[in-house]
This record gives sequence, structure tokens and C-alpha cells, in this order.
Amino acid sequence: MKYIEYPNRPEKNEITLDTATPDIYTQVQQLQTSLSNPNSPYQQEQAAARTTATAQILSGTGGYVVMNTNADNRIFEILIMDTPNVDTATKVWRWNSGGLGYSSTGYAGTYTTAITQDGAIVADFITTGTLDAELITVVNLIATHVLADDGEANPLSMEISEGYARIIKNTYMKVAMATTALDDGAVYVGHGNIKYSGPGSSIFDLMEDDDARFSYISPGNLFVGCNRNNVRSGVIACGDIYSGAAHTTPPTYYDGAIHAGTLYIKAIAPFGESVYDVSWKQVNLAGGGTGWAICRD
Repeated sequence: MKYIEYPNRPEKNEITLDTATPDIYTQVQQLQTSLSNPNSPYQQEQAAARTTATAQILSGTGGYVVMNTNADNRIFEILIMDTPNVDTATKVWRWNSGGLGYSSTGYAGTYTTAITQDGAIVADFITTGTLDAELITVVNLIATHVLADDGEANPLSMEISEGYARIIKNTYMKVAMATTALDDGAVYVGHGNIKYSGPGSSIFDLMEDDDARFSYISPGNLFVGCNRNNVRSGVIACGDIYSGAAHTTPPTYYDGAIHAGTLYIKAIAPFGESVYDVSWKQVNLAGGGTGWAICRD
């Protein structure tokens, strides 16, 4: 996100969304294309994994197949090993009623690659085309793009990609977190119909009706309740507001400015003085007549 401010012409202020975030429909189409296009990076990775697996299996002409039997001379497991003796073998494939597993440390294990009878799969690396699961528990997830969609007619979706994260209702952005042109963090919250159409677009051009509003916060700016005419009608409720850079030479003061359509004030601390409660009072003007002024109670 990028903010350009015109102090003397606030109606010209601009907030630009710099990060390319195509809509959900486009992203789903891109994913489908990636799954079906043999030249896509995804399909190339899948093809390379299949080629590697095929080469390893075709080259596995050595080894020894041993059938272990029980007291009744019935075979209860099949072993494929690098030596004919279980006491000396180090590389062992072992298949019995408990599952199928591979150990590089001998017949007694540990079996670091395994499929067990209770449905568990243990592996350091899994390459798959499509993984359909009800629940995936992950300690660390490294991904170039994550898209969560509830699948409803007007979906609520969450998308995480490099440099941004956002929440979308139907095709309209509701929350976005991104980095600014200055590499600062920024958070955007939207109300109404605000649709992202591509990188470099002004957010004011993306607000489809007069009811649309957005609020935006970054280390240097805070906007609340902005409409597409850049009129800010939101409310900030807080104890203290500090604006601008802090100067710590006693007494501490801030050199910023506050621009507001309506400003509710209970107390004011003049520079170098204490905090005083204030209110509007009618005063006599030096040139005659009366006027209203904010005065100390």
C-alpha cells in the first residue's frame, strides 16, 4: 500500500494498493490450470518426482528377499534387505500385518518411512498432486500461496501470499494486511463493496457505491471511515491522541496535526502547562460583539 497526501488539497489524497492480489475466481482458475497444464511449474515438479521414484525402483535389482515364518511354518512377514541375514542387514523393507516400513538402521528399526495398519503414514517427504483431508495439523508451513474458502455460494475466504494477507467476502475485500512502498506494515479494513482490480489501483476508484467505507493504519497514518470521496466520517474513541514526532526535550511535545470534521474535546493541555477541562463559552470580542471560544472551565 502507498499513501500520497496533499496537505492543502485533501480531496486529492491517494491510497494505492501496490500488491497484486487477483480475485478469488481468477486464482481458482489459475490453480485448475496449474493442475491440468503439463508445462506448469507444479506439473514439472510432479513429473520430476515421478521420474526420480521410477529410477530408484528400476535400479533396485540387488538385495535379498527373506520370508519370515512362525512356529507353524507360516509366512508372517516379507523382508527385502541389503544382506540375506537380519542380524547384519542395515537397509530393510519390512512388511507384515502391522504395516509396511523402511529402516536404514537394521531389522529392529527405527522405521522412518512407514504405512501402518491404523492408517498412519510416516515420511520425511511426500509429493502429491491433490491432498483431500478433513484436518491437517502442521507445525511449520512453508507455502507460496494459501487460500481457504468455505465453499458457500457467497464464500468467505482467507488468502495468504507473499507480502500480503486478506479476507474476502464473496469478491469484496474486508481485511487486508500488506507491506507499504516503504516496507512498513499496513492494515486495511473495508465495509461495503470494495473490489480489488489489479496492482497500482487507487482504492477510491474501487469503491463501488456511496456506502463503501475503509479504514487504514500504518506507522505514519490512520484513516477512519473514508468514503470514495476521501471524506472521513469515522469515530475514534480513546483516552489520548498524540500526533506527529515526539520531542523529548522537557517539556515533551508533538509537532503533528489532527484534521477532523468533528472533534470532541474534554480537556486540553497547553504547551508546557497542566491539563485543563474546557468547554464552549460565549465571549466578548475586542472589536465588539460576541463569539464562541473553547475556554478553561
